[in-house]
Amino acid sequence: MSPDAPRHSRAFDWALWRAPVVGVAIVLLLGLGAAVLRGQWQISKATIEETDGQDFGIFYASVRNAAAGKGLYAPLAPRRLSRYSTGQLNLNLPHTNLFFLPLAFLSPRQGLAVWAIASLLVFAWSTRASLRALGWRLPLVGWIALVVYLLAWGPAAAFSLTLQLSFLLMGPVTASWLAAREGRPTAAGAWLGLAASAKPFLLLVVLYLALRRDARALRAFAVVSLLFVLAGLLVFGPQSYVDWVTQLPRVSWASHGLTAASSRSRSRRSYVRAKTSWKTSSASCSDRRNPCTAIA
Repeated sequence: MSPDAPRHSRAFDWALWRAPVVGVAIVLLLGLGAAVLRGQWQISKATIEETDGQDFGIFYASVRNAAAGKGLYAPLAPRRLSRYSTGQLNLNLPHTNLFFLPLAFLSPRQGLAVWAIASLLVFAWSTRASLRALGWRLPLVGWIALVVYLLAWGPAAAFSLTLQLSFLLMGPVTASWLAAREGRPTAAGAWLGLAASAKPFLLLVVLYLALRRDARALRAFAVVSLLFVLAGLLVFGPQSYVDWVTQLPRVSWASHGLTAASSRSRSRRSYVRAKTSWKTSSASCSDRRNPCTAIA
């Protein structure tokens, strides 16, 4: 065959292999996603059954107490399988609880459903809006891989473990980011003020806005934040802020949900290793040909 003759056979032709390779990748990703979903469900189920819904349970019990006139920071009932040294404490400022006051008029099952569905909807909207703003263009297998990644994402596991409000917080934070990208500083500051009202650590953004000398964003941030504090004072009363401060010395960070869960997990693993080692030693001791010797 002359060198100039067309080559009809190739060792590797991606056009021929692409469809089966992509198909196998999609099947593997779907299987992995199903396994991750099952794991997340098991974690959430344990959170609901063993710790009464973690953060959701604390918010729900607090607003129920407030609606019943007992006070927002009245002592909460101990969890069913609690090993926390400080018990359940609502460490959120009074005006943060305004967002969840409607849950007080629902049953625990209904409130949990509203909390979970709202969290997932906000998470889905935030993800979609962010990807659209970034203009990402991915093939089908890329989108499936991204979904699986988000399902296995650390914050997703933290939500399943604690049922915290992080996914709900994604909404105003994403809206602020989108407004800033579009050159709307007032809207960006307002959305950040809403988010910082729920979680004060976001007040660090004020330093960033001040360094940028973004006066409109700072004004909107301050107005929205103050409005929510005033709303908290009107609905729950000034005493609720005093109660929030007086409970802070009772906090034991070692009893935090994630820390306690990881500690229990480590304890279980240590127990299993010790038990296995003990059984092995016992088997050796029962062998007359290899008697055990005492170790002082």
